[in-house]
Amino acid sequence: MLACAAARFASAEVNNYVCLHSSPSGQSHVLQPSNPLIPGHLCVLPEAGVSRLQELSVSQLSDLMSTVSTAQDLLRQSHGATAFNLACKDGADAGQPFAHVHWHVVPRTAADFEGKEDAVYPLLAAWSPLWPASPNPSLAIDSPGG
Repeated sequence: MLACAAARFASAEVNNYVCLHSSPSGQSHVLQPSNPLIPGHLCVLPEAGVSRLQELSVSQLSDLMSTVSTAQDLLRQSHGATAFNLACKDGADAGQPFAHVHWHVVPRTAADFEGKEDAVYPLLAAWSPLWPASPNPSLAIDSPGG
């Protein structure tokens, strides 16, 4: 586990996430949620404690998106991902669960969700750091490994 700045993130719920990678600049971090949406679900957060993408400098935004790409590389290697859902709830009115901008990186394969690829969207919409370790049964979708 890397010693990233998780303790400084805006939400206490993020503090128990595992830091898998920090960008070379230390401006962005890849975290593994303790309550993933599906196996392999990662969150990418900037070091800067801002709630909106537009509050990041060009350098910070570039670093954040480069780190999202790195998270995808990690998931290609570790989970055999062939595609990804990327989600950012940019602000409270978009459903952002805590005031720290972040990206969700969800690995996908041809076989996941048994041909119901769009089934991931209600799960993404409902996910929050308070999401239970076992997702709400009304939203549960059988997925590889789960």
